[in-house]
Amino acid sequence: MSAVSLHKSKPRIAIVGAGVSGLTVAVVLAETFGKQFELTVIAEKFSPDTTSDRAGALITPWITPAEDEGVFQRDVRKWAPTTFHHFKHLHRCNSPVGNENGIFRMPIYEFHSKQCQPVSWLRALFQDYQELSKDEAKGMGLPYREFESITTFTTFLVRGTVYL
Repeated sequence: MSAVSLHKSKPRIAIVGAGVSGLTVAVVLAETFGKQFELTVIAEKFSPDTTSDRAGALITPWITPAEDEGVFQRDVRKWAPTTFHHFKHLHRCNSPVGNENGIFRMPIYEFHSKQCQPVSWLRALFQDYQELSKDEAKGMGLPYREFESITTFTTFLVRGTVYL
């Protein structure tokens, strides 16, 4: 004889990993959907023993040259703004005196071995995104000779020991 439950069970979601990415996804899902599902975080280690506790996280989308455009790049374009705005909101929640939640603003310089096409969605996401000329890079003391293009913007650095 078998029994059938008449109660609808909640959908279940498992998040794999308890570093900055995994726990951020878990928190955002819980805040967005409340108790509409069961959420479980599965990880080999939890804070203070994760890689993120030591390495933290740098919030920057991975960009490949235009000829490598594919599903991965379309997903990055879709998810990067959500991630960036989430950490921008958390950064604004810091007190004026310090960064209690471990979110810091950080300038980034990306060095490319081949010329990159301007990426309009990055310009929209990072208001200070720009391509540097070799003269600008030279004036800033950057290693400009061995690279075809250099881009810069300001993003967020997540200090894992504080954030987690």
